Amino acid sequence: MGRNTALLATAVATLLAAAAAAQAQDVVRADLGEGANPESSVCTYPFTASNIKWCLNANGNLVSLQSPGTIEHMRIGTPAIEGYILCVSGAVKAYDTAYLPGSGWGPPAVIAAKTATGITIRRKTLDGLFQLDQKWSRDNTERDLTLQMTLKNLGPAAVVELGRVADFNVDIGLDGLFTDLFDRTRNTLWFRDPVNGRDGVTMKLLTLNPNYLAIVADADIAPRCIYPQLAFPGGPRNVMGHARYIFGTMSSGAQKVVKLGYRVE
Repeated sequence: MGRNTALLATAVATLLAAAAAAQAQDVVRADLGEGANPESSVCTYPFTASNIKWCLNANGNLVSLQSPGTIEHMRIGTPAIEGYILCVSGAVKAYDTAYLPGSGWGPPAVIAAKTATGITIRRKTLDGLFQLDQKWSRDNTERDLTLQMTLKNLGPAAVVELGRVADFNVDIGLDGLFTDLFDRTRNTLWFRDPVNGRDGVTMKLLTLNPNYLAIVADADIAPRCIYPQLAFPGGPRNVMGHARYIFGTMSSGAQKVVKLGYRVE
Protein backbone atom coordinates (compact mmCIF):
# COMPACT_ATOMS: atom_id res chain seq x y z
CA MET A 1 0.00 0.00 0.00
CA GLY A 2 1.42 3.40 -0.99
CA ARG A 3 1.92 6.24 1.44
CA ASN A 4 -0.93 8.30 -0.06
CA THR A 5 -3.29 5.33 0.08
CA ALA A 6 -2.41 4.72 3.72
CA LEU A 7 -2.99 8.36 4.58
CA LEU A 8 -6.35 8.30 2.81
CA ALA A 9 -7.40 5.15 4.66
CA THR A 10 -6.43 6.74 7.98
CA ALA A 11 -8.39 9.91 7.17
CA VAL A 12 -11.48 7.91 6.22
CA ALA A 13 -11.27 5.84 9.41
CA THR A 14 -10.98 9.02 11.46
CA LEU A 15 -14.02 10.56 9.78
CA LEU A 16 -16.06 7.39 10.29
CA ALA A 17 -15.14 7.27 13.97
CA ALA A 18 -16.07 10.91 14.41
CA ALA A 19 -19.40 10.34 12.65
CA ALA A 20 -20.16 7.34 14.87
CA ALA A 21 -19.38 9.36 18.00
CA ALA A 22 -21.59 12.21 16.81
CA GLN A 23 -24.42 9.80 16.06
CA ALA A 24 -24.15 8.27 19.51
CA GLN A 25 -24.24 11.73 21.05
CA ASP A 26 -27.32 12.57 18.97
CA VAL A 27 -29.06 9.49 20.39
CA VAL A 28 -28.36 10.74 23.89
CA ARG A 29 -29.61 14.21 23.02
CA ALA A 30 -32.72 12.77 21.40
CA ASP A 31 -33.53 10.96 24.62
CA LEU A 32 -32.68 13.77 26.99
CA GLY A 33 -33.43 16.93 25.04
CA GLU A 34 -32.20 20.28 26.24
CA GLY A 35 -32.25 21.88 29.65
CA ALA A 36 -31.42 18.76 31.68
CA ASN A 37 -30.55 19.15 35.33
CA PRO A 38 -27.24 17.29 35.96
CA GLU A 39 -27.45 17.94 39.71
CA SER A 40 -30.56 15.77 39.88
CA SER A 41 -28.53 12.63 39.24
CA VAL A 42 -26.08 13.15 42.10
CA CYS A 43 -26.04 9.94 44.13
CA THR A 44 -26.76 11.23 47.64
CA TYR A 45 -28.02 8.03 49.27
CA PRO A 46 -26.41 4.86 47.83
CA PHE A 47 -27.56 1.38 48.82
CA THR A 48 -25.74 -1.84 48.01
CA ALA A 49 -26.60 -5.51 48.50
CA SER A 50 -25.27 -8.67 46.96
CA ASN A 51 -27.69 -8.60 44.03
CA ILE A 52 -29.04 -5.05 43.80
CA LYS A 53 -27.54 -1.57 43.90
CA TRP A 54 -29.66 1.55 43.87
CA CYS A 55 -29.34 5.23 44.64
CA LEU A 56 -31.54 8.18 45.55
CA ASN A 57 -30.78 11.85 45.08
CA ALA A 58 -31.40 14.32 47.91
CA ASN A 59 -35.05 14.80 46.89
CA GLY A 60 -35.99 11.12 47.01
CA ASN A 61 -35.79 10.39 43.28
CA LEU A 62 -34.45 7.02 42.16
CA VAL A 63 -31.48 7.90 39.94
CA SER A 64 -29.79 4.52 39.55
CA LEU A 65 -30.88 0.89 39.62
CA GLN A 66 -28.32 -1.89 39.04
CA SER A 67 -28.92 -5.64 39.09
CA PRO A 68 -27.44 -8.14 38.68
CA GLY A 69 -23.97 -6.84 39.42
CA THR A 70 -23.37 -3.40 37.92
CA ILE A 71 -25.82 -3.64 34.98
CA GLU A 72 -27.62 -0.28 34.93
CA HIS A 73 -31.32 -0.01 34.06
CA MET A 74 -31.92 3.75 34.24
CA ARG A 75 -29.12 5.94 32.93
CA ILE A 76 -25.51 6.20 31.80
CA GLY A 77 -23.97 9.48 32.92
CA THR A 78 -27.18 11.41 32.26
CA PRO A 79 -30.09 12.63 34.40
CA ALA A 80 -32.74 10.03 35.11
CA ILE A 81 -36.49 10.53 34.81
CA GLU A 82 -38.09 9.27 38.02
CA GLY A 83 -40.21 11.08 40.52
CA TYR A 84 -43.50 12.48 41.72
CA ILE A 85 -46.19 14.82 40.45
CA LEU A 86 -48.88 16.42 42.63
CA CYS A 87 -52.02 17.58 40.86
CA VAL A 88 -54.81 19.67 42.40
CA SER A 89 -58.11 20.27 40.62
CA GLY A 90 -56.67 18.67 37.47
CA ALA A 91 -53.60 20.92 37.21
CA VAL A 92 -49.97 20.29 38.13
CA LYS A 93 -49.26 21.94 41.47
CA ALA A 94 -45.78 20.61 42.26
CA TYR A 95 -43.40 18.11 40.71
CA ASP A 96 -39.92 16.67 40.85
CA THR A 97 -39.05 14.07 38.22
CA ALA A 98 -35.26 14.48 38.59
CA TYR A 99 -34.59 15.28 34.95
CA LEU A 100 -35.58 18.94 35.19
CA PRO A 101 -35.33 21.20 38.25
CA GLY A 102 -38.41 20.53 40.38
CA SER A 103 -41.11 23.10 40.97
CA GLY A 104 -43.49 23.83 43.82
CA TRP A 105 -41.67 21.81 46.51
CA GLY A 106 -39.64 23.07 49.41
CA PRO A 107 -36.30 21.58 50.49
CA PRO A 108 -36.18 17.89 51.46
CA ALA A 109 -35.85 16.70 55.04
CA VAL A 110 -34.78 13.23 56.18
CA ILE A 111 -37.30 12.11 58.82
CA ALA A 112 -36.08 8.51 59.14
CA ALA A 113 -32.32 8.24 58.87
CA LYS A 114 -30.64 6.14 56.21
CA THR A 115 -30.13 2.51 57.17
CA ALA A 116 -28.75 -0.42 55.22
CA THR A 117 -32.19 -1.02 53.70
CA GLY A 118 -33.83 2.37 53.23
CA ILE A 119 -34.63 5.96 54.14
CA THR A 120 -37.64 8.30 54.50
CA ILE A 121 -37.58 11.76 52.93
CA ARG A 122 -40.22 14.47 53.47
CA ARG A 123 -41.09 17.44 51.30
CA LYS A 124 -43.73 20.14 51.66
CA THR A 125 -45.13 22.34 48.94
CA LEU A 126 -43.81 25.89 48.99
CA ASP A 127 -47.21 27.20 50.10
CA GLY A 128 -47.31 24.72 52.98
CA LEU A 129 -50.58 23.12 51.87
CA PHE A 130 -49.33 19.57 51.21
CA GLN A 131 -46.75 17.24 52.73
CA LEU A 132 -45.26 14.18 50.97
CA ASP A 133 -43.26 11.46 52.74
CA GLN A 134 -41.31 8.98 50.61
CA LYS A 135 -40.31 5.82 52.48
CA TRP A 136 -37.92 3.67 50.45
CA SER A 137 -37.00 0.09 51.43
CA ARG A 138 -35.56 -2.95 49.69
CA ASP A 139 -35.87 -6.71 49.66
CA ASN A 140 -32.51 -8.26 48.80
CA THR A 141 -33.91 -11.73 48.15
CA GLU A 142 -36.57 -10.54 45.73
CA ARG A 143 -34.32 -7.90 44.11
CA ASP A 144 -37.05 -5.28 44.48
CA LEU A 145 -37.64 -1.86 46.01
CA THR A 146 -40.77 -0.74 47.83
CA LEU A 147 -41.78 2.90 47.87
CA GLN A 148 -44.46 4.07 50.29
CA MET A 149 -45.79 7.57 49.61
CA THR A 150 -47.82 9.34 52.28
CA LEU A 151 -49.55 12.53 51.16
CA LYS A 152 -51.14 14.79 53.77
CA ASN A 153 -53.38 17.77 53.11
CA LEU A 154 -52.32 20.59 55.45
CA GLY A 155 -54.66 23.14 53.87
CA PRO A 156 -58.33 23.38 52.92
CA ALA A 157 -60.24 20.58 51.20
CA ALA A 158 -59.00 19.96 47.65
CA VAL A 159 -59.37 17.50 44.76
CA VAL A 160 -56.03 15.71 44.62
CA GLU A 161 -54.09 13.26 42.44
CA LEU A 162 -50.58 11.88 42.96
CA GLY A 163 -48.46 10.44 40.16
CA ARG A 164 -45.15 8.61 39.99
CA VAL A 165 -43.16 8.35 36.76
CA ALA A 166 -40.18 6.12 36.00
CA ASP A 167 -38.21 5.94 32.75
CA PHE A 168 -36.45 2.59 32.94
CA ASN A 169 -33.95 1.78 30.19
CA VAL A 170 -33.40 -1.92 30.73
CA ASP A 171 -29.84 -3.21 30.24
CA ILE A 172 -28.70 0.24 29.15
CA GLY A 173 -25.46 -0.58 30.93
CA LEU A 174 -24.91 -3.34 28.35
CA ASP A 175 -25.92 -1.81 25.04
CA GLY A 176 -26.54 1.91 25.66
CA LEU A 177 -30.02 1.75 24.10
CA PHE A 178 -33.01 3.63 25.48
CA THR A 179 -35.65 1.52 23.72
CA ASP A 180 -37.52 -1.33 25.43
CA LEU A 181 -40.28 -3.81 24.80
CA PHE A 182 -43.23 -3.19 27.13
CA ASP A 183 -46.58 -4.49 28.33
CA ARG A 184 -49.02 -3.87 31.18
CA THR A 185 -51.84 -5.26 33.23
CA ARG A 186 -54.28 -3.26 35.33
CA ASN A 187 -51.72 -2.63 38.06
CA THR A 188 -48.31 -3.73 36.70
CA LEU A 189 -46.01 -2.36 33.99
CA TRP A 190 -43.02 -4.27 32.65
CA PHE A 191 -40.11 -3.33 30.44
CA ARG A 192 -37.55 -5.60 28.73
CA ASP A 193 -34.45 -4.96 26.65
CA PRO A 194 -35.08 -5.89 22.98
CA VAL A 195 -31.45 -6.76 22.21
CA ASN A 196 -30.03 -8.71 25.13
CA GLY A 197 -33.37 -9.80 26.54
CA ARG A 198 -31.69 -11.04 29.69
CA ASP A 199 -33.32 -8.64 32.14
CA GLY A 200 -36.65 -6.97 32.77
CA VAL A 201 -37.90 -4.31 35.17
CA THR A 202 -41.43 -4.06 36.53
CA MET A 203 -43.29 -1.17 38.12
CA LYS A 204 -46.17 -2.47 40.23
CA LEU A 205 -48.91 -0.55 42.00
CA LEU A 206 -49.16 -2.35 45.34
CA THR A 207 -51.99 -0.21 46.76
CA LEU A 208 -55.23 -0.68 44.85
CA ASN A 209 -57.93 0.76 47.11
CA PRO A 210 -58.15 4.30 45.66
CA ASN A 211 -58.83 4.92 42.00
CA TYR A 212 -55.62 4.24 40.11
CA LEU A 213 -54.15 3.88 36.64
CA ALA A 214 -51.02 2.13 35.38
CA ILE A 215 -49.88 3.73 32.12
CA VAL A 216 -47.06 3.14 29.62
CA ALA A 217 -46.33 6.41 27.83
CA ASP A 218 -43.64 7.84 25.60
CA ALA A 219 -40.67 9.10 27.63
CA ASP A 220 -41.50 12.74 28.34
CA ILE A 221 -39.69 15.25 30.53
CA ALA A 222 -42.78 17.51 30.81
CA PRO A 223 -44.71 16.87 34.07
CA ARG A 224 -48.37 16.04 33.49
CA CYS A 225 -51.37 14.91 35.48
CA ILE A 226 -52.13 12.27 32.85
CA TYR A 227 -50.01 10.82 30.06
CA PRO A 228 -51.43 9.27 26.85
CA GLN A 229 -51.50 5.46 27.08
CA LEU A 230 -49.64 3.63 24.31
CA ALA A 231 -51.07 0.52 22.66
CA PHE A 232 -49.69 -2.56 24.39
CA PRO A 233 -47.83 -4.83 24.16
CA GLY A 234 -45.40 -2.75 22.15
CA GLY A 235 -41.88 -1.65 21.41
CA PRO A 236 -39.06 -1.40 21.03
CA ARG A 237 -39.65 2.22 22.00
CA ASN A 238 -38.35 4.80 24.46
CA VAL A 239 -41.07 4.71 27.09
CA MET A 240 -41.75 5.30 30.77
CA GLY A 241 -44.22 4.10 33.37
CA HIS A 242 -46.78 6.31 35.09
CA ALA A 243 -48.61 5.29 38.27
CA ARG A 244 -51.55 7.63 38.86
CA TYR A 245 -53.55 7.68 42.09
CA ILE A 246 -56.82 9.63 42.04
CA PHE A 247 -57.69 10.52 45.62
CA GLY A 248 -60.66 12.76 44.90
CA THR A 249 -61.52 15.33 47.58
CA MET A 250 -59.10 15.30 50.49
CA SER A 251 -60.39 17.18 53.53
CA SER A 252 -58.13 19.32 55.67
CA GLY A 253 -55.82 17.08 57.71
CA ALA A 254 -56.57 13.98 55.64
CA GLN A 255 -53.78 11.76 54.39
CA LYS A 256 -53.45 9.01 51.79
CA VAL A 257 -50.89 6.18 51.80
CA VAL A 258 -49.98 4.25 48.63
CA LYS A 259 -47.21 1.79 47.78
CA LEU A 260 -45.29 0.98 44.61
CA GLY A 261 -42.80 -1.76 43.85
CA TYR A 262 -39.83 -1.63 41.45
CA ARG A 263 -38.40 -5.04 40.64
CA VAL A 264 -35.56 -6.36 38.47
CA GLU A 265 -36.65 -9.68 36.93
